[in-house]
Amino acid sequence: MVIAFLNESQGKNVGELFYEFLDYYGNLFDVNTMGIGFGINYKICYVQLYELPGEIENQIVILDPLNPENNITKSCFQYQDISRLFRSIVNHIRELMCSSENISNYLKIIFESLQLATTQ
Repeated sequence: MVIAFLNESQGKNVGELFYEFLDYYGNLFDVNTMGIGFGINYKICYVQLYELPGEIENQIVILDPLNPENNITKSCFQYQDISRLFRSIVNHIRELMCSSENISNYLKIIFESLQLATTQ
């Protein structure tokens, strides 16, 4: 997921990339229409799911580079929880950016949110 995202996002700082990664996989990436596969010279890229075999409903798809018909994440069943966590973090960051709180507290608050979300 990270490499596919970074291949599409170049020339940005780490903070922007982190935020955009969370936003993309939390709000924009649709597991029912897109997957992650390999293109020319095995470059990791996004693929349309209509190109992929098998049942793929509400499940993230990452293709095996050695066998493109094999979804190596077929046993992953909690992507929706991960996506919800990413969405929650992005919403919290947006709220902080709109408030008057100190920027230096952002990272601390994000990690506290991560800890709370993983214990629920």
